[in-house]
Amino acid sequence: MFAYLIGKITEKEPTRCTLEIQGVGYDIFIPFTTSQTLAIGQKNVKLFTYVHVREDVFQVYGFADEKDKEIFKLLLSVGGIGPKSALGILSGISRVELQNRIVSNDIPGLISLPGIGKKTAERLIVELRDKLVKMGFSATEDDKYQTSEDSELVEDAVSALVSLGYPKTAALKSIRQIVKKSDAQSLSVEHLVKEALQSA
Repeated sequence: MFAYLIGKITEKEPTRCTLEIQGVGYDIFIPFTTSQTLAIGQKNVKLFTYVHVREDVFQVYGFADEKDKEIFKLLLSVGGIGPKSALGILSGISRVELQNRIVSNDIPGLISLPGIGKKTAERLIVELRDKLVKMGFSATEDDKYQTSEDSELVEDAVSALVSLGYPKTAALKSIRQIVKKSDAQSLSVEHLVKEALQSA
């Protein structure tokens, strides 16, 4: 219905704002990441919008970045995730990190998000991972591991580090950094684990 709205911020809370356009105030739900970019009194604010309509509901969701809107719509395509749940997810994590966790099959990382249980985390990976890869998204948008085989390599290396006592998040971050700076031809589980241990 609305691709975007441009106006003045007259009210703001962590997950909602009022955008005034020609004397009309639009109540818009926003993720916390968008809220952080806004200020009361700020003019010419452009929010990319998604309108959720049901029999008794008409709600507008807004995003400072159009890519946030697109990932929001992808989340809604997953069974069991509604607008409020999707907004909660994007309020607790950046779009890029969410995509990282989906593409790298990081179930523990997804479960740590508000309202996400194991079954929902598995659905996110099963239903969105291939879509994200087809959209050209790898685990950091510019990493060298974009195929499922490469992602399995990263996952195996992270699992090896976790078995050695490394926290999952720290292990994943370390492996991603190593992959980014390494020659793709030299990548192996042993190489990644060795480099991670040496840099610890």
